[in-house]
Amino acid sequence: MLIFGAAGVAVVVIGFLLVTQVFGCGGGDSGTTTQPANTVTTQAGSETSTADAGAGAVNRAATRVAVFNGTTTSGLARTAADKLSAAGYKQVDPVTTAPDQAVPATQVYFDTGARAEGLDVAKALGVDASAVVAMDPNIRALGQNAPVAVVLGADQAQ
Repeated sequence: MLIFGAAGVAVVVIGFLLVTQVFGCGGGDSGTTTQPANTVTTQAGSETSTADAGAGAVNRAATRVAVFNGTTTSGLARTAADKLSAAGYKQVDPVTTAPDQAVPATQVYFDTGARAEGLDVAKALGVDASAVVAMDPNIRALGQNAPVAVVLGADQAQ
């Protein structure tokens, strides 16, 4: 004889599901993933790289990078763009002069969700990871919404 009926069974099932989810008794994934360090994944026509152990793979061919010369040294932005192209970045645009021509140190800016790409661009240019910073609206506009933008400073002109 059923005392609670279908409603009672539903309450018991929902209670069981809540307990297993809240207390982790479901036997499923713990929520953590382990990614091997220094894994490089390649696909035909594109190069990928790991910027750091936890960053994951960066698809260089699909990452758009804007490059700006923040110095008076002629051709600096083009030289950096050529380095990036040689490293597998296929979408380096725009490449032009920055509004400020007295930038002392190179900065690599990354947009939301593009930190790994910013770190990888910095590495390709020989720029320290401490120079990789979140993008501000002015740089975003200047870079025509590229997820990564580089403003080259006097440190790259040497």
